[in-house]
This record gives sequence, structure tokens and C-alpha cells, in this order.
Amino acid sequence: MRTKARGAETKIYKNMAEFISARILSARKEKGLSQSQLAKAAKLSVSFMCEIEHGKVLPSLIVYSELCRLLEIEPVIPFFTEQQ
Repeated sequence: MRTKARGAETKIYKNMAEFISARILSARKEKGLSQSQLAKAAKLSVSFMCEIEHGKVLPSLIVYSELCRLLEIEPVIPFFTEQQ
């Protein structure tokens, strides 16, 4: 059971990271900002910004909120459920 739960947690994490990365990337491009411009405004490294946009890391709620504020988008976080 523990392995199955961990697999579900990993899938949820991956889905959230992909959702957030697509949202941030799309909004950044709509604003006409480069990764480095957004990273600088958010006080993040460009490499961390790149990892966020590629869905490799899930930013903290504080970082996500700041990015949303800078991009003037709502900080929506969906809850993903796995069908049994």
C-alpha cells in the first residue's frame, strides 16, 4: 500500500508542477518578459526559473504567489485526484 500511495503522490506532484509551469510560461510570454527579467523581478536565479517553467520543480507557495503577482494572474492551484 505504501508504494501505491507514494506513486499517487508523485503523480499529483508532477501534475501540479506541469500545470504551474505551463501557467507561468504562458503568462510570462504574454507579458513579453524574458526568463531572466522575471527571475530578477522575483529575486530568483535564472536556472531556478528555468526549472519551474520546465516543470522540474514545484515552487513554494510564496514563490508561486510572487510570480503570479508579477505576472498579474490569479494564483490558482488545482487539486488533482486519482480515479480509483
